[in-house]
Amino acid sequence: MLCRQSRIYLASWGLILSMMRSVLLSHFDTHLGPTITLSIPAMSQDELRGFNVIPKLLDITDDEGFFISTLNMVYSANYYFSIENENARGGKDLLLVSIAVQMSQDDNKEKVLLFLKNEEASLRRYAHRLANEDVNEVGLLSPENRTALKDSLHGLFTTVFQERHFEANVKRGGDRIVVFAHAGFDPMRVIDYYREELRKDERPSLRTRLVTSAIDELSYNPFHCNDRGSDTCMKDECPVCKELLLESDAAIYMYDSGSFKPDADFDDMVDYLGAIDHAKRIPVLIMQVDGDSSVDRGVVYEEVTARLQGAMSKGGFKIGPRHGRVPFGNVEAFKDCMSWLIKAII
Repeated sequence: MLCRQSRIYLASWGLILSMMRSVLLSHFDTHLGPTITLSIPAMSQDELRGFNVIPKLLDITDDEGFFISTLNMVYSANYYFSIENENARGGKDLLLVSIAVQMSQDDNKEKVLLFLKNEEASLRRYAHRLANEDVNEVGLLSPENRTALKDSLHGLFTTVFQERHFEANVKRGGDRIVVFAHAGFDPMRVIDYYREELRKDERPSLRTRLVTSAIDELSYNPFHCNDRGSDTCMKDECPVCKELLLESDAAIYMYDSGSFKPDADFDDMVDYLGAIDHAKRIPVLIMQVDGDSSVDRGVVYEEVTARLQGAMSKGGFKIGPRHGRVPFGNVEAFKDCMSWLIKAII
């Protein structure tokens, strides 16, 4: 089972974002050419474009085996192999399993390369296991085998990024905040907006200056998975969610009161709270953002507050999230929410 966490690492100006990592399975499609078959975490087509250099490696690889690539600031450890399939062109499926990391100029490239080079044995074992799977006659990549493949890729993600302590070995310092939101809502645009509004204060107080500085220095990991809510979602057991939380110092769940649907989206929020509760006890800020000043969204805030209290009581969560509301354009309310989070981290 897979968790709906196609976490989106946005290239937001001025904000420090963590490097995005993924485990990918690519193959040579007879109609589409080289393509990414599965990704952990699950990503949309737009998000996958950041990794589109990976399947293209199938066009320039002749010999089966392990190799490293650093093209287009995507550093990857790869293993190219084939599996017999009488229904495929040439009687074989041409496959590439990859551990990929999107890099920025600030990341420690030497440490990432060393980490990836040490994963040859993991990729070799994984490829060997797939090549020897007892699959049905339609082939390993058939829809019938999709869930099993996702499960195995989740296992590889756990081995590489958790058991090998990727975070401790290669990540830069600084407090990291994982940012969750409901589907269709971009929380980083809100942080960008209020961050700039804070900077417009011509005579900022000491508190404003401290909060603005802290917001600038924090590292944000916006995250959403396209498999979330599906039958294959692993919820609080997902290794990708767990890895994100283990490397984070705090979490934000932000929702837009105009598009948030309590009956549909609240369970999603609780699933993330469960994942946080299982992975690591960290400060959690739940922030309602009102995107429309013409409508009073206080009723939404009251309903979510009541639901949260019920869920916390029923679920027995160890974490105690702070639920705050930011009315449209209210810089002070945003500053209060972020002040609480900064104090909780310190």
